[in-house]
Amino acid sequence: MICSKCKKEIENDSTFCRFCGKKLVSTPKAKKIKRANGTGTVTRLSGRRRKPWIVRIFVDIDGERKRVTYGSYATRAEAEIALDNINIKGHLSADFKITVGQAYELWSNTHYSTLSPKGIDSYETAWRFLKPLSDVRLSEVKTQHFQQIVNSAAEQGKSYSTVAKISLLASKICKWGVQNDIIDKDYASFVTITAKKSPPKERFTDEELDNLKKFYENTRDLRIGVILLMCYTGLRIDEFLSMKKTDFYDGCLHGGNKTEKGRNRVVPVPDAVLPILERLLSSEGEYLYPSASGSKFNPDNFRKRVYYKALSDAGYSDEDLKKRNPHVCRHTFASICAKKGVDPKALQDIIGHKQIETTLNTYTHTDVEWLKNAVKDL
Repeated sequence: MICSKCKKEIENDSTFCRFCGKKLVSTPKAKKIKRANGTGTVTRLSGRRRKPWIVRIFVDIDGERKRVTYGSYATRAEAEIALDNINIKGHLSADFKITVGQAYELWSNTHYSTLSPKGIDSYETAWRFLKPLSDVRLSEVKTQHFQQIVNSAAEQGKSYSTVAKISLLASKICKWGVQNDIIDKDYASFVTITAKKSPPKERFTDEELDNLKKFYENTRDLRIGVILLMCYTGLRIDEFLSMKKTDFYDGCLHGGNKTEKGRNRVVPVPDAVLPILERLLSSEGEYLYPSASGSKFNPDNFRKRVYYKALSDAGYSDEDLKKRNPHVCRHTFASICAKKGVDPKALQDIIGHKQIETTLNTYTHTDVEWLKNAVKDL
């Protein structure tokens, strides 16, 4: 390298000439060639992401020119190649035109295979609220679209759990879109659930359980015994009525339904209600508690002809019965276990919840005396 002032030879990477001190001008870097207008851009999203680079391009949608996001990529080079391919083809791939309805169908084809009929029903109920978006392209749906539907459901008086299910399904559809490079963000995850949470579920108190036990001991009323058995196993009404005698072995009942986590689970039978179970096992029939014909008891018939009538005979008023549907037994079981210090993970497995938060936040209950005793010796 030759100094432009003193003409002496100096090192190639010099910033100043070591002889005359002249500042040397480095060769400017070649400017990045700018893409032609209308051919799209490659942009890096902020934050830590596995695929931070996205492609944005203008396309004609229903006669209107719109800028859309097409795919996310790990490196800029991958994004540049993808954008080049789009421009070479002259159009976006068919995936971009997928509607919300088509996305739901493709997602459900895989996901529904892991659910029970009841689990599928809950998602199909949620889908009925999202159906107005069915013909809208998934790439065009944003948070405000999902928020409007969630708000509408809340205004209709739908329960918190129903509204939350709608939001969850919307998020599942969006995540499917992200995984398949149709959209770059789960817009449903930003939805705010405006419905009020339901009041705490009813349960049998300790005093009520003691009274039921005494009533059973005095009358040997098997209907009350069945209610106690449900309170000490946490089985749903249909799960209990589906149990066959052969499902009891190794001191546990084996079965369950509704979700993948809920099916085929192991439910230990506590010693407190084991004599009641033995009475059922010694009776005739295939099922633990069959109908008069020996077949599986219909849940609605069980509620009306057995459950409510038994509680009425045990002294419950009509007003009390309104708060004591059979699912109360399941909440009672969770609360008993929580008070006895049963490991939350074990309780989750016995009850059959996919998320432990459901077990802890919905199914366990506290009372003042228990809370006072919990801190008594601090």
